[in-house]
Amino acid sequence: TAQGILNRSQFTFASIALQASIGPSLFFAGRTDAAMTALEQGLTEAVRCGGINSDLAALSGLPLGEILYETNQLDRAAQLVRETLPYATELGFVDQLRAGFITRARICRARSDQAGAFRALDQATTIAIERRLDRLRFAVVEERIRLLIQDGHPDLAARCLNEAGIT
Repeated sequence: TAQGILNRSQFTFASIALQASIGPSLFFAGRTDAAMTALEQGLTEAVRCGGINSDLAALSGLPLGEILYETNQLDRAAQLVRETLPYATELGFVDQLRAGFITRARICRARSDQAGAFRALDQATTIAIERRLDRLRFAVVEERIRLLIQDGHPDLAARCLNEAGIT
């Protein structure tokens, strides 16, 4: 209903933002194809309006990259993250930052680049602390702990949790 109203209103930004919100919701509801369609539509409109290297493209591009990673489309996911994450970083879209940095870390990990994965998480931590984005910081701590446990370092994971002050 909301999308129909927005399409008739001609407010492009609102339509792109709506697609960026609808996509992850559909994905979490188990409707992966519908999620990807919504995010692709948002990305197409964003690219038409501002180009792939724009804050508009980051709105849909980063959640789409996350879903592409989850569906094992690593090359396209990596490309979207590389092209759009800097623009989300400029504006501080928390959900997009989380999707972008976590996806970047997971792609590095999938490509056996553990150092790259932790660098991505370090970057996200810096942004989260500088901008007081607690939700981003907690997501990064969670991902770091997950990676440490997977690597067989539960002691480091526990220390990371303690240092984060989340206990």
